[in-house]
Amino acid sequence: TLTNVPIIVGGPGYTEGDILLRSRADLVCNGEGEDVIKVVIKEFLKGDPDWTTVAGISYVKEGEIVNKGMSPQISNLDEVAFPIRNDFDISSYKDYLIPGFRLPYITMFTNRGCPHACIYCDSPNLWQKEVRHRSPDNVLEEIDIAVKRWGVRYIDFVDDVFGINHKWLEEFCSKLAERKYDLKYKALMNPSTFGKKQEKAFALLAKSGCNVVGMGMQSADDDMLNFLDRKSDTPERLINAITHANKNEILTFVSFIVGFPNESDTIPQQIIDLA
Repeated sequence: TLTNVPIIVGGPGYTEGDILLRSRADLVCNGEGEDVIKVVIKEFLKGDPDWTTVAGISYVKEGEIVNKGMSPQISNLDEVAFPIRNDFDISSYKDYLIPGFRLPYITMFTNRGCPHACIYCDSPNLWQKEVRHRSPDNVLEEIDIAVKRWGVRYIDFVDDVFGINHKWLEEFCSKLAERKYDLKYKALMNPSTFGKKQEKAFALLAKSGCNVVGMGMQSADDDMLNFLDRKSDTPERLINAITHANKNEILTFVSFIVGFPNESDTIPQQIIDLA
């Protein structure tokens, strides 16, 4: 009622689409939006949009919510255009405190999805538990532009799990190291990521400029980890992963969550002891 500008909502919050539509959003995109938004804009520009022809959205018609299902996933992520970074002062762009952080700085994705199904996480809803990678050369092309055009010196890779494919990781790290950029980066992983190749993986990360790794542990209690569907990430694996990181002079930070249903009063102290 305050504006006639169309309001389109997407991202992980699409699972709360009904609330968003009842709050006067015009459309909700259910899943990936790069292809859907092109069709949506064309319909809006007609002046009398016909949403019945658009897949992957939800909208309100005659007071009732119509859900057209999930948007089709993009099979080849190399076809997604790079973000437009021309229209803001990239030298002052900050997100949150990252140890080892340097300006100018950007965020990037190299993949979409996660093979895990942690009960507290929206990733399985958005990405359907399938991991799709951009090719190493496609990621490196975006890095080349960022370094040469804006002098970027730090990248925060915000994949759910970075480099989960070891062959991909080896090619990416080797090619990035060959560039000899004044560039550092942060990556996210789990204690069990890379499996038996973890020691080699950390050496590759360090060689290519990774100076910070964030690990999602979430609990220190075996029963709680089973409850969360995280039984592969044991405290022993966390200790091993941090040991490999330390050997390669990579700083680590670990995330924990407290307050899960059925969580015992002793678990916060278990977390502190493990830390």
